[in-house]
Parts: sequence; structure tokens; C-alpha cells
Amino acid sequence: MDHILTKILLFIFLSPLFIGCSISKNIEKGKLILRSNEILVNGNKIPKDSLKPLLTQNKNNYFIGFPFSAYLNESSKENTDSIFNSWMDRSDDRKTKLISLFSKKQLKQIKKYLKDYNNWKIRNGEKLELIDSVKTEISIENLKSFYKNNGYFKSKIDSKIIIDQRNNNYGKVVYNINLGNQYYLDSIKSNIESKVLDSIYNQNKDDSFLIKNKPFNTIDFESERNRLDKLFRNSGIYNFQINSITFELKMDTTAIDLNIPVVVNIIDNKLKNDLSDNNNRYRLHYIKRINLFTNDINKLTDEDLNNFINYEGINIFSSGDLRYRPENLTKLISIKKNSLYSDLTRSKTITQLNNFENFQYPSISYNYIENSNNELEVNVLLIPKKKFSLGFGIDLKHSNIEDIGVAFQSSLTSRNIFKGSERLEFTSRGTIGKSANTIISEFGLDIRLRFPRFFSPFKFKKLKDLENKPTTYIGIGTSKQTNIGLDRQNFKFDVNYDWTNKKKNKINIGVLNIELVNNKNSINYFNIYSNSYSTINSIAKTNNANSSYFNSSNKLIIPNGIDSFINEVISKSFPISNDDYNSVTYINDRRNRLTSNNLIIGSNFSITNNNKRNIYDKNFSQFIFKTELAGSLTDFLANQFNAKLDEFGNNKILGLAYSQYFKTEFNYIKYWYINSNSSIAFRSYFGIAVPFGNSNSIPFSKSFFSGGSNDNRAWEVYRLGPGSSGALSEFNEANMKIAMNIEYRFNIIGKLDGALFTDFGNIWNVFDNTNDPKRTFDGLSDLNEIAIGSGFGMRYNLGFFVLRLDMGLKTYNPVLETKDRWLTDFNFKKAVFNIGLNYPF
Repeated sequence: MDHILTKILLFIFLSPLFIGCSISKNIEKGKLILRSNEILVNGNKIPKDSLKPLLTQNKNNYFIGFPFSAYLNESSKENTDSIFNSWMDRSDDRKTKLISLFSKKQLKQIKKYLKDYNNWKIRNGEKLELIDSVKTEISIENLKSFYKNNGYFKSKIDSKIIIDQRNNNYGKVVYNINLGNQYYLDSIKSNIESKVLDSIYNQNKDDSFLIKNKPFNTIDFESERNRLDKLFRNSGIYNFQINSITFELKMDTTAIDLNIPVVVNIIDNKLKNDLSDNNNRYRLHYIKRINLFTNDINKLTDEDLNNFINYEGINIFSSGDLRYRPENLTKLISIKKNSLYSDLTRSKTITQLNNFENFQYPSISYNYIENSNNELEVNVLLIPKKKFSLGFGIDLKHSNIEDIGVAFQSSLTSRNIFKGSERLEFTSRGTIGKSANTIISEFGLDIRLRFPRFFSPFKFKKLKDLENKPTTYIGIGTSKQTNIGLDRQNFKFDVNYDWTNKKKNKINIGVLNIELVNNKNSINYFNIYSNSYSTINSIAKTNNANSSYFNSSNKLIIPNGIDSFINEVISKSFPISNDDYNSVTYINDRRNRLTSNNLIIGSNFSITNNNKRNIYDKNFSQFIFKTELAGSLTDFLANQFNAKLDEFGNNKILGLAYSQYFKTEFNYIKYWYINSNSSIAFRSYFGIAVPFGNSNSIPFSKSFFSGGSNDNRAWEVYRLGPGSSGALSEFNEANMKIAMNIEYRFNIIGKLDGALFTDFGNIWNVFDNTNDPKRTFDGLSDLNEIAIGSGFGMRYNLGFFVLRLDMGLKTYNPVLETKDRWLTDFNFKKAVFNIGLNYPF
């Protein structure tokens, strides 16, 4: 992979050297390369991107002022094999010399390489866009049609070509549009043959898209047509056909009167020229029978069809005994007996059956009941998924802590264990990866029970609607880490509720979250945090500490020697300077926090808002809010029952001091679409965790860190902050974080994209037991410690994931003296290279 990135970099930066004079040297005489399009509407220039789809020719993609994609295509050949053979045969002794140098097999490989490289240029290149008069005329017709659809029926459009004064091989096409007068809608009348449809129409005509005095727009007519189709089909008209709707417009072609009267025509449904055809006429349809088949209908026996269950007006058929509780099935069916036919209830029922996650591709069919022309029988056809299923997965993994890794998991799923579509999952998972120069691993086992409803002794009247996708998760799990911190082992138990509200916001409430963190290798602390060890070792040697604390290499023995020295300093039985004393006490306090086992009992809440309408929406934003409260209920119970205290005076539950804190996070992401080849992405983040009551610091697993490939890319992960302290520890973390990122993304060639970015942010200690002014956030003046990193990145889309390489440069380094912070470290020697998977945000 490194070789691929190296080749891409060399190609991008060295291509202009061997391209020659210009890409234009091979074009035919009299032809011009399209530099740009320009559109003038009534003499005013408008952004061409808004009308770009209407233009049949657009300029090639440019990178640093050169059309690389077009050059790739132009430099490709149609017959590389014959060209290579011709070159080989051009000289009598050339082939002999090459075979003696490479061998026949290697020559074949070179030939294949040249062919593959040529095919790569064709795949990633694009045809050089030359100005074409035929395409220009087609673009003019497209523009005329567009403005005609917007009420400008008399618009006039012409074009001209302007040759580039700096290079006469290039030119731009200018489209000059004179709109003329715009037509408006006048009176809106209706002519509806069916009395039933006429009644429904008049009751809902205030919702019409066609409004008097509104500018003419064909989109409004299409929207009105679709509105009426949905209205009738959701109001009982089962057999309604959208082609029954037409619009009659009376336009003054002389353009004296710019108002257009509109008549909405809706014909009745009958055979052509057969006025006596009453069976097919539009009428209200009612649901008279509902059949629910929980197994493949073709596999049901006569006995199965005769021994059905009727529950709340729904006939439930099954193969043998019914595997589900009837009330859980009928809740999913929004179609009700004796109700009017509705497409909406059909779609709602399909959605709820899919969310039930026990059936394959549910379908619903309607049939007329015998001898009736307006009574329907509904058949809900279901095929259950298998009771048990096995799953295996493997994936590449990347995070701020893990440079690169392989994640794998296996799972066993049991469905419908309590006859209510409950799902029990057993999952084993593991990760093996690399962090800096250390091989790290994590293995875990999780058991999760999922209910497709709110499982609680309390009633959620406003949220129990299945449209809101209410789900309950009860989970328990354990994991063990190796070579990450202190080889932590975790035990978790949680109860969570998920649902989606009417505004499509995803909401999660963690009613109960219990986490036990057990640091199994705490005596190894100073082997891992070598900077802290070096600091204390230097203080001990400078102050001539007891020689028995040192080994033969004159270094403090871990753990006995260094622990003894720290105890002497803390008890003030060994006099040292105030600065050294503060350093030792800070390191000792941090060690106690990081090595202590944590018991976290709390609740959390999160809400996610994403206004992306569909996969084609390029302008959208996402906002995530999270909050967490831990230890308050535990603290209340501990005080009521006079819980025991630990050596630091904190209450203990089950022999462990429990954590007590409040944490909240705000995350906002926004994307702006510029054109088909470029966009801007922005992210802002704020998080704070405040300890109180039984805690004076935050558990390591709940703290914040800065730096890394998904954060501030000019610093390595954990190597930024807190504040201006200089990241003296191996894993620098704190309890408040501010971050902001902005990135301009653009296409270079084919699947290769580039990015220019600037990252802001830092972490600080606040409201905890840290007193170092370089680490703490004491007021708005400390915002001058926000680090700024800038850089350039490349992304290569491999289809199933995006490979990313970012180079970050320290633009503003808060560690330095104030006068030296800007651009002092802005150089390639101190650049940080980040390899990541997919986009950073």
C-alpha cells in the first residue's frame, strides 16, 4: 500500500515535467479546449453550477491549474501491445539485448505492466472536452426547456465563443439568456366526473400546489398530480389511476395577458366509450377481511388453513402451532377491519413488519371479495427467518489510539425466544492492531437481549407507537485489553431504550449503565508511563535519595524503589524543593487515578439530528448531544447505609470507590456541496466532564484526549495538551475539550481525491484536583492555548472503504513561548503523517 501511495505522489508532482509544452498540442486545427461556461441571464452572470446539468459539455477537472484527468486519457493508446512489439523490432539487436538484460518472462511482464498502466489511464482519465457547436445547440434547447417549465415561454437564448487571450487553444462558451415575461397562474377550477372524488378533492383543495398569482412552474403541476394520487388512494379509492388526472391551460400566445387559467380534469374510471360500466367506476373501498399468514402460504396444509386463530378481527394462519403471541403480531398491522382502503396504512404495516426483524420481505396483497365491487380482502404474507443464525465478520480498523488493526467477530443469534420477536445475541469479538511501536489487542464477549418495544414496568403512552421504532436493549459483557494502558479488564451491564421521534431524531436513554474497570497490571505503571518515571528518577538522583532504592544501573527500582521514594516525599520526611515536590505529588496523584479500579453506575441520554434527506443530498448537517450522570443514586444509597470509606475518604460499594461525575458533549457536523468535484466539511466539538461528591477526578475511560488522524492531525494521538503543559505523559488526557475542523475536499483524478484542512483544539483540566496553571482552564484567556494544525491529504476510494493519508503541520503551537507560537514548528521535519480509513468526520 505504501508503494501505491508513493507512486501516486510522484505522478502528481512530476507529471507537469514530462507532459511537454501543453495538452493542447495534439488537438485538431481550429478546435478549442473548453476552459469554462458562462451564463448571463438578462445581462447578469449567474452561478453556472445551478444549471450545470442542462449543459451537455462542461470543462475537464483541473488540479493546480492543469487538467490531469484529460491528460491521462489523451496520453493513453489504443494498441499498446503492437506499439511495444514495433518498438522491440525497430532495431535488430534491441530485442537480444533486452532478453539478455531481463529474460523473456520479465519482458512479458513489462509488456503487461505497460498495458495495465494504459488501461488505468483510460479508467481514471476523462475525454478532453472540446467546444462542440452541436452540443452547444443541445445545451441551448435544454435551457429553453428549463425556463419554459418555469413560466418563461418567450425566452431567447444565443451563445458565443470567447478565445482565451493567454492561450488561444482555449475558449469559453457564453450563453446569453433574455427571459422575457413570466406567466402566472390565474383561476384554479376543477372538472371531476366522479362525485366521490369531487367531494374528497374539495375537502382538501387548500393543500393544493396550484395557487392563484403564483408563477407558472411545471414542478407544481407534477406535485399536485402526485398529491391528488396519494390523497385519493389514502381515502379509500383502491383502484385510482394517476393517468385520470390532466390539466387544461388556456394561455394567451400574444403575451398580452400573462395570467393562465387552470382547469383540473379528473375522469372517472370506465371502459372507453362505455357509459354503463359501473363496476370499474371510482368508489370508496372498505377492508372486510384480513388474513395474516406467518408461514409460506404455499406450504400450508388444509388443516393449517382450517385451524386459524382470529384475534382482534385478523385471521392468523400458521404451519402447526403459532410461534408468536397473537397480540404482538396484530399490533404490527395498521390495516383495520371495516376501515377505508389506504396506501399509507399498507406502507406503515410493511415498515413495522420489517422493524420486527423476524420475517423475510413481508408483502401485502388485496383481492375483491366475491360478488363485490368495493369490499376487499387483505392477505399479509410472511416468511419467518430461521430461528438460529451464525455470523462471522472481519474488518480493517482504525482509530485515534489504534493506527491500524484487524477486527473480527463471531455471533450466534436466537430469534423470537419469548414469542414476541425478542432477539438474543451472543457475540465474541477481538482486535489485534498497532499503536505507535506497540502491538495491542482486545478480546471480549457480549450477550445482548433485544425487545422490539419498550420493556418496562412503566407505560410509555406517547412513545409506544411502533412508528417510533421503540426498542429495548439489555446487555452484559466483558473485555480484556493487552498492552493498552494497564491491561484493563472491563465488565458492563446496561439497559437502554432507543426510539425515533416525529422529527426523525434518534433518541437513546441509558436507564442503567454499570461498568467495572479492573486494572490488572497496575504495578507496571512506571514501565508504561516512562516520562513520569524519568522525571521522578531524575529528582531522586539529584537529591541523593536512599541508594537502596536504585538498581545497579543507578535507576529507581520498579515498583519498590520508586514507591518508597514517593512515600518519603509525600510524607515530607525527605526534603526537596517546592517545584520537585509539586512534580512528584502531581505524578503520584495521576498514578493513583489511573491505576485505581473504577465502579461506574449511572445513566445517559443522547439525541442525534441528521437532516440528510436521501443518499443524493450533499448539503446537510448532523448534531449530536450526549449527557451522562454517574454516581448520584449510588452516593445517596451509600450515605443512607453508612458505606465504608477507602484510604482517601471516599465511599465504597462492593469494596470499590464509585465514580461520581456529570459529563456532556456537543458535536456538530456540516457539509456544503460546491460542485460535483468539490465540497467543504466542518466539525465543531465541545465536551466537559465535572467530578463531584465522591470523586475529585474523572475515570481515565471517560476523559478526553487530543491529536490523531481523526482529531488535530498536526499532533500524534495523546500528544497534545493539556493546555500548554507540553504533553509530558505518554497518555495525556483531561476533562474538558474544544475542537474544530474545516476541510476542503476535491477530486484530483479518477478515484483519487485531495483535501486541504485546518484543525483547532486542545484539552484542559477544569473543576478537578489538578492545580498546574499550564494544564487548567482558568478563563477565556486560556483560549490562546488552542492549537492549530494545517495540512494536505489524499484519499483513494477502494469501493468498500477509503484509504486516507494526511500530513499535518503545526501552525500554532501553544507549548512554545507566546511570541514563538505562530509557524515556528511549521516545517516538514516536524510534520505528522496520519494513515486512516474513511473520512475523519
